Amino acid sequence: MTSPVICQDRNVSNCIITAIDVRFRLVRDILGIPLYHAYILATIMEDGPPRAFSAACSVMPPDFVKHAILDFFGVMLGSPFGYLRAVAIGNKFVKGAPDYPMFPFEPSLNISIPPDFPLPRIFENLAETSRKIEGLQLRFHPLGQNSNSFIYTLLLRSGLFPTKSHLPKPPVRAPGWGRDLLF
Repeated sequence: MTSPVICQDRNVSNCIITAIDVRFRLVRDILGIPLYHAYILATIMEDGPPRAFSAACSVMPPDFVKHAILDFFGVMLGSPFGYLRAVAIGNKFVKGAPDYPMFPFEPSLNISIPPDFPLPRIFENLAETSRKIEGLQLRFHPLGQNSNSFIYTLLLRSGLFPTKSHLPKPPVRAPGWGRDLLF
């Protein structure tokens, strides 16, 4: 089940995104390789907390590392992680929210918004793309079809970038980045 689209449930003028940060949280270290999970924090024109866009697996198996290694070698049958699901679609980013930072400084990308871009469309594009991806019920794969590819697809479909090559690269190792889930 998707998270509610907070801004679209109210006056869309409250949903004007003025800044976008993509944050990267360290999830696991697998075989000495740190892996990160991406999520979006969007600053809204109104006062108040930023809005979040994020995804995760629907099931977290206790033996995550074992299954991630099997996924890396392409020998994982099915997905013990369940489906890729949206956990935040424009939700307020407050204490207790998914991805609320445990550490004050996480690596991030600041996404530039072109001055002539229609600001109300950004939130609508991010929310619509989130719902489309979740509606596909894609199997979650920790090193491919995951939260990073979810965020990459949101940015790609946001309308802010003329082509894939214009999307910025993450400052950390983020498996799945560069994979368009709606292609």
